[in-house]
Amino acid sequence: MANQPKNQRKNKIVFVNQAGNNSFDFDNESTHFILAAIIIEKEKQPQLTIEIDKIRKNTESFLFM
Repeated sequence: MANQPKNQRKNKIVFVNQAGNNSFDFDNESTHFILAAIIIEKEKQPQLTIEIDKIRKNTESFLFM
């Protein structure tokens, strides 16, 4: 992304999520820290929302077993 012209970078959306231990107290806390990011073009965000909702509906029963 850094090599793209500024006008192309403005047309992106970034979703970031993290989970796990964000400290360095590994003796008393988990040793895992996960960071995930998804970068999409702004115009694709509505379709991504639809697809994510489909996944949520199909996996909802697994989350509450």
